[in-house]
Amino acid sequence: MRALLILLLLWCSHRLAAQQVSYQRLDKASGLPSNTIYDLIQDQQGFIWLATDKGLYRYDGVLYQPYRNHSQNDKGLSNLMLDGAGRIWCQNFSGQFFYVEADSLRYCAVVEPLGSYYPAVMLNRFSLVNFGPHSLRVLDTRTLRLTNSLPLSYVHYSPYAFSDGQAIYLFAGGQQRAVRVPMQGPPTYIPNEPGLATFYVVKVRKHTFLIPKADASRLVVQRPDGGRQVIELGHTGLIQNVRVINDRYLGLFCSAGFYLLDMNNPLPQRLSVQLPDKNCTGLMLDNEGNFWLATINSGLLLIPSMQVNVIAPGRPFTRLQALPQKRQMYLGTATGELARLDLQASAITPLYEGTSNTEVISLHYDTTARQLFFSSDLFRRWNNGQTDFAQMLSVKDIAPFDQNRLAIAATGFLGVVSRHKPEATYEINLSTARNRAVVVHPITRTLYAATSQGFWQYPSGSPGSEIKADNKSLSLSDLTLTDGPAPLVFAASTNDGIYAFDGPRQTLHLTEKDGLADNAVYRIQAYKNQIWWLTEKAVQSFDLRTRTIRTYDRTDGLPDTDLKDLAFVDHMVYVATLSGLVRFPRNLPATNTHRPRLVVTGLLCNKQAFSLDKKPRFAYDQNNVEIHFSVLSFRSQGDVRVNYRINGQAWVTLDPGVRMLSLPSLAPDDYVVEIRVENEDGISSPQTLTVKFLVQSPFWLSYPFLGALMLAIAGLVYGSNQRRLSRQKRESALQAEKAALQQELQKSRLTAIKSQMNPHFIFNALNTIQLYIYLNEKQQASSYLVKFSELTRMILDMSNDETVALAHELKAIRLYLELEQMRFEDSLHCQLVVANELDTDHIRIPSMLIQPYIENAIKHGLMHKKHDRNLLVDFRQTGPWLEVTIDDDGVGRQKSSEINQQRARRHESFATQANQKRLELLNDGDHSHIGIRIIDKYDIFHKPAGTTVILHIPVLT
Repeated sequence: MRALLILLLLWCSHRLAAQQVSYQRLDKASGLPSNTIYDLIQDQQGFIWLATDKGLYRYDGVLYQPYRNHSQNDKGLSNLMLDGAGRIWCQNFSGQFFYVEADSLRYCAVVEPLGSYYPAVMLNRFSLVNFGPHSLRVLDTRTLRLTNSLPLSYVHYSPYAFSDGQAIYLFAGGQQRAVRVPMQGPPTYIPNEPGLATFYVVKVRKHTFLIPKADASRLVVQRPDGGRQVIELGHTGLIQNVRVINDRYLGLFCSAGFYLLDMNNPLPQRLSVQLPDKNCTGLMLDNEGNFWLATINSGLLLIPSMQVNVIAPGRPFTRLQALPQKRQMYLGTATGELARLDLQASAITPLYEGTSNTEVISLHYDTTARQLFFSSDLFRRWNNGQTDFAQMLSVKDIAPFDQNRLAIAATGFLGVVSRHKPEATYEINLSTARNRAVVVHPITRTLYAATSQGFWQYPSGSPGSEIKADNKSLSLSDLTLTDGPAPLVFAASTNDGIYAFDGPRQTLHLTEKDGLADNAVYRIQAYKNQIWWLTEKAVQSFDLRTRTIRTYDRTDGLPDTDLKDLAFVDHMVYVATLSGLVRFPRNLPATNTHRPRLVVTGLLCNKQAFSLDKKPRFAYDQNNVEIHFSVLSFRSQGDVRVNYRINGQAWVTLDPGVRMLSLPSLAPDDYVVEIRVENEDGISSPQTLTVKFLVQSPFWLSYPFLGALMLAIAGLVYGSNQRRLSRQKRESALQAEKAALQQELQKSRLTAIKSQMNPHFIFNALNTIQLYIYLNEKQQASSYLVKFSELTRMILDMSNDETVALAHELKAIRLYLELEQMRFEDSLHCQLVVANELDTDHIRIPSMLIQPYIENAIKHGLMHKKHDRNLLVDFRQTGPWLEVTIDDDGVGRQKSSEINQQRARRHESFATQANQKRLELLNDGDHSHIGIRIIDKYDIFHKPAGTTVILHIPVLT
């Protein structure tokens, strides 16, 4: 009787270890529009479509694009289908049908709603078949016309139809048989399994499945050879949907989990339920190999790999010790508990409940003495249900030392303890340092320790010595020894990657530059020919033969939680996490080889959408361009790098998660924008996305307009001169009675105007403008035209006044000098100096008196000089006089006269003669006289070095 009681207690102490696939959850907190998803499908471009209780959405891995139609009388949509043209079809629970075309959701009114939900199927790619209470209606999705209506007999059919693309499968409840209805030919029948309340009939790879709906505990499959097999379900419950996935998987979706049958494997006797805490509605396998699970109230679950499982989900494991020969594993938790996992039976046996809710920080099973050493609040030993402890705190690591002792690394203690009496200790290092990890070389018995004071080695019977790297102490978190006759010590660093040592000699150093996910490494473990380690969010391995690094993280199915420890049994990797024990094969593919795809979803200019069917042409003020795009790389889970460049310039990287390229205030030009993307493993998109568009120049910078403007200005100048001359002639005729002196003075002013605006200057100016246009220097041509027209207007305005303010005269001189500098480019250097004491706004001088002398200095002095032409115009007040100095370093008056005589038989300076005559007339009165002095300059070799003209003008106010 006592033996039976013991067996009963042992049986009760074993609990089956719940297992489920590892997933990443997308819900409303992460941007999902609704946590209730009825169906999902992937289109030909690669977008994932979600039918939810809030409507239809398109998902690209970052953004959810809604699709709505004003005719919807029920927001909730389901039963997503894809026709032969790539269009998405769906229906709501009132029986309305919708399809997506031209990026909008459209209502198909041809198929009248039946008032309730009868799921349709797609047959022969373009035939949408809707099952109703009395008929099968067939819609041609190309023409949107009903092409056929197959009447049904009075026999009761289940309201679920399945299509394998060639025929429709129904279950006739009244006749207790499945019916196969082809589009052509008579129906065929499959008898039901006795006692099975069949609701769904599904065909997968020539296997016909008969599946119940309510209280489903089994299903029956009819094999191609005619035989039948019963498959038991791990949980009795409601099957609310059935899907065939990629003609390989059969999915059964229940209110408490889902079942997945892989037709690549032999038919099982029993199916285990996955995620029994989730209300599941559908499953999809995308073109990257990810599974997507639709749920009610739990959002969308991304399952990167069905090979990554979580044992005892939700339990916070912190330490592992594997016994591969026994196919067992010892587990420590964050709450101080101990348990043993039987991998063969998938059962967990509790060993120690813990007393202080303190994390198990070290764990070691002594296979020799068959006892378990661990540390949480104290250093303890467990043996057949009994525990004892030693007065030692914070034991961080335990390693075998010899047959009778264990090496211990603890805070303030580094040494060995007896396997049989943990209280019997021998301290190797008397330091109070924090000791983090310890390993013992199995041959030399050298003890290696990672401490807060560096990395130390303690050879057997010898004092310890510090091992350094690049003459620096190391801050290490964990140690491990490789297998083989010459083990190496691999050390995990707290901030500098991974080191390898052969004795005190460093043989390897790996950092982020070599592929580490993070230089902060927490745990490290050698297994066969590989080194495995943990960073904050990744599991990585280093192959000692190929020297390659592999990375596993959340994109491969690892939960997004703290990773605590590693262990290995055969070909499986076990990772202790705070949300369960994760298991995956050691050869699980680690590189995301799927090339991300770029799709342009919109081109906007000034917030207006434009088509990319042909190259857009924008006006000059339509220069705020936005390029919206999607990156289809779901396994990357947003970890992609998007780069772009404009017109072949340097590549620029966009911020993570950005799916819109904004190009504001673009200058007129022909633009080529290139966009490319790389996934987390450096795999690039198959081709660079190119967007071309043109921002046109404004009409006033076009060649025809500039030419017309040049002619208009020339005509304006000529016409203005002609009108002014005519007006002045009329005024002269009317004022003939005036004194001859006044007439002579007026004529002199007209002569000066002609000198100011002589055709030679106009010709040079227009030639300069024409040269700029030919050289495509639009900005220079426009600037020159503006200055030329402004100078013309000022000269014409000042010609009406006998005197003008010195400030106006200075402005005209500046404009004239700027035009001459632009004409001579960099070879003419002008300096206009105005003394600070001059009140230029109140001092008045005779109009247009100084410019002709500046023109002479340029035309007759500096023009004949090949380079380095310098001109100084200086204004200052000397008593009651305004002294104006015009100094040039040209060829001088004598040399200029000789050059002019060679070029023409006779040459006169018309401006000089006119101004001389004007000075005589101005001085012929009672005013103070205007004086002029001309100085010929010579260099030290008595060669002409320019001319200086000094004017003394009475100051008038």
